[in-house]
Amino acid sequence: MPLTDLFAGPLRNTLSSGEIVTEIRIPTHRAGSRSCYIKLSPRQTLDLAVVGVAVFLQENGGACEEIRIGLGAVGPTPMRALAAESALRGTRLTPENIDRAARAAAEECSPRDSIRGSAAYRRDMVGVLVKKAIRKILAAGPSGTAC
Repeated sequence: MPLTDLFAGPLRNTLSSGEIVTEIRIPTHRAGSRSCYIKLSPRQTLDLAVVGVAVFLQENGGACEEIRIGLGAVGPTPMRALAAESALRGTRLTPENIDRAARAAAEECSPRDSIRGSAAYRRDMVGVLVKKAIRKILAAGPSGTAC
């Protein structure tokens, strides 16, 4: 089952009674692909995320060949920022294009107010963290470790 089909809502999944996840397959990617995960939380360990952002990037000559942007704690289930991915895929990785993708990610999430942060704050932080993750990946270079 695709991972996107597993999540049904907060603290709910689509598994039947008695079913358990026994394996998660992560596809291999070409050499030079890089990724970064950034968790915003009051403490760095043993704390729930206020916002979580994961970015996978495959670059080709300064252009975005493939990108995946995952968001956590900003909706009822973990989600992909598909509009943000589309905004970058096939484009040059310029500051303007990265800003546009970050804004798209912030617009497509649906956080709620909670004790950990307001919806507006969490939405703003999605944009900030998407930019930060992409910049960390680019700064690491084609064969470096980003995060």
